[in-house]
Amino acid sequence: MDTKKLPPIIIMIAVAIGLAGGVIGIVESFELMSTDQAAGYVLLAISIFEIVLMLGLWFMKKWALIVYTVIFVVDIFTGSISLSIILPIAVILVSWMNFKQFS
Repeated sequence: MDTKKLPPIIIMIAVAIGLAGGVIGIVESFELMSTDQAAGYVLLAISIFEIVLMLGLWFMKKWALIVYTVIFVVDIFTGSISLSIILPIAVILVSWMNFKQFS
């Protein structure tokens, strides 16, 4: 990979955390399917979506930044934001400041 296309460190950190969360979600979804199959499939779909979104951010895709930003804004309006708001804000700010590098 061309080093010019590596994402900023804050995006790398967020992607690592997001990928870990996605993998944990997949494992938990299979465990959940034994008791509530529908909820297990929903969690599986969300976890796969999270992994795809994080990979999109890693490869600095515009669609991923837009989707990540929209999800963040929706979370604000639904009250789903907690003290962990700092990392997503940093990712969004850094990403939009580097928007021209996104493909």
